[in-house]
Amino acid sequence: MTPFEQAHQDWVDGKIMVPSVYMGDNKVDYFIYQIHVHKYHLKLMSVGLKTNVRLKDIKEYYGLKGRSAKAVYQSFIELLKSYNLNLN
Repeated sequence: MTPFEQAHQDWVDGKIMVPSVYMGDNKVDYFIYQIHVHKYHLKLMSVGLKTNVRLKDIKEYYGLKGRSAKAVYQSFIELLKSYNLNLN
């Protein structure tokens, strides 16, 4: 189980609390928000831009493989498909 999956399971089990995230007046699932933010940062890294998020941290958190940001981004997209999420 990856740290992401463990964090989600701990939240479901009530072992941890996560911040509340809102978009306007609507509450957004924290883990979906987190996935969107990481996807955004990976996309920027895959085209050569630097962000305040380290590639190594994202790789470890989701259990991704790849040497370049572009390869990790592709692995991330495949992971999202396995979660059955459509986050275009």
